[in-house]
Amino acid sequence: ATEVSDPSKFGVLVHNSEGRVLSFAEKPKTFVGSWINAGVYILNKSCISRIPLAYCSLEKEVFPRMAAEGKLFCWKLSGYWADIGQPKDFLRGMSLFLEDLRVNRETRERKETPASGSLPEENLSKDDSLEDCAECPGLICMPSQELALVDGPQFVGNVLVDPSAVIGEGSILGPNVTVDKDVIIGRGCRLKNCALMRGVHISDFSWIDSSIVGWQSSVGKWVRVEGLTVVGENVHLLDECFINGAFILPHKTITESISESGAIIM
Repeated sequence: ATEVSDPSKFGVLVHNSEGRVLSFAEKPKTFVGSWINAGVYILNKSCISRIPLAYCSLEKEVFPRMAAEGKLFCWKLSGYWADIGQPKDFLRGMSLFLEDLRVNRETRERKETPASGSLPEENLSKDDSLEDCAECPGLICMPSQELALVDGPQFVGNVLVDPSAVIGEGSILGPNVTVDKDVIIGRGCRLKNCALMRGVHISDFSWIDSSIVGWQSSVGKWVRVEGLTVVGENVHLLDECFINGAFILPHKTITESISESGAIIM
């Protein structure tokens, strides 16, 4: 269960102090609580027998009956959570993930700096490949060695760049930018609040803000992409185009500007 400010779009859980779900309401019209059904399900095999041999909604049919019988429980999640079904929500979720990477890095750095009079880290009897999970005390999590925020004069705020990516001279990335494998970014580009998928090629002096660029796509020179634009796989934006809030389906070549927000290019 996760607490949200607007529960009307989700399944809402009303539970007691022990975590027993008293009622389960899918997208309620009136306010019944702020804790929603979000995360993973852990079901006993006996739950399978409750599912009829026809189309069935767990949230609307099975879970409400289990709650009424006192057989449904929830666990409150700590940390961040986001519904990422829409482009703006995906970018928000990405920013939360990047911020979490930053916080975890700072926490590790504090742990690796021994306080005065304490034992050095190498003297501690502990497997360095494992670390305690701060969100779930008692559990052990593998640290993500490959996911490390980058630092330097070209980066502003939280930026995640795959080591295989190439970034041209004078380009500035951030805040909230992710760059996948085999991405090439030309000279003098400005990128912020955006995600570049694998194999994307951004040519010189282009601007990308609040947008998602799909796999193996290319952006020409002096192109401006903004306004929650979503570029599908293998799309090519030619030089000097302005793309504002468009949804461009895969395998398209765009030769002229799209200024009308919400346009769908099929």
